Amino acid sequence: MHLFRSLLFFLLLSFHVDFAQVDHWVFLGASITRAAIGDGKKLERLIESELGVQVKISNEAVNGMTSWELRKKLPEILKKYPEVKYFPIHIGGNDVSSKRPYPGGSKYLKENLRIILNLLKEDGRTPILFRLTFRNYKNIRNSKNYNLGSKPYVDNIFDPLIEQFSPMVNGKKLVVDAYGFIFSQKTYLSKDGVHFTDNGYKRFLKEFLMPNLFAKFYPSDEFEILVEQESKINQ
Repeated sequence: MHLFRSLLFFLLLSFHVDFAQVDHWVFLGASITRAAIGDGKKLERLIESELGVQVKISNEAVNGMTSWELRKKLPEILKKYPEVKYFPIHIGGNDVSSKRPYPGGSKYLKENLRIILNLLKEDGRTPILFRLTFRNYKNIRNSKNYNLGSKPYVDNIFDPLIEQFSPMVNGKKLVVDAYGFIFSQKTYLSKDGVHFTDNGYKRFLKEFLMPNLFAKFYPSDEFEILVEQESKINQ
């Protein structure tokens, strides 16, 4: 009888764990994503404390990765995470930095991004392509000509692909505007005008990813009130 009870308890515990599975998110990108997300633990704790939800975060971003390299690596990543649904993507910065100004490299960047998004969609996943971050290159700082940086790539490549592939969340097309966030918070950029300061990476998680991505999937009235209060304080 004791053995039967122990076995029954184990089966009930296993049943509970199966139904308590948390959403798993796998981030794709290059150095900015690598540094911002890290091992994912900090973001997991932030989501749980701010939104009251447990999720698992993995980070497959690689420093220096281009859109072509992600395109080649993606089938391997999909095999590694067969059950994962959500794939946030911030890629293309290295393409832009090496080929700008627009339209340099635009044909191949667009092709690579489209293939990446199609691969994810066809495999039953949910790709979430971010608008590429604003890049304050030296010649942009001197001229204030934003067309020398990522802006035209965002307008002509990223935005149409986001319109086509980004999911609907609560009846609205999800637009994760990393460009607009960094453009309005240039002090978060390091001296190279591309990567973030230590504070910038922290703020990117709390001020950008939380309200613009995770709070969309896991709405919280308490979090919305907090964001509104902080917005009034910062005005």
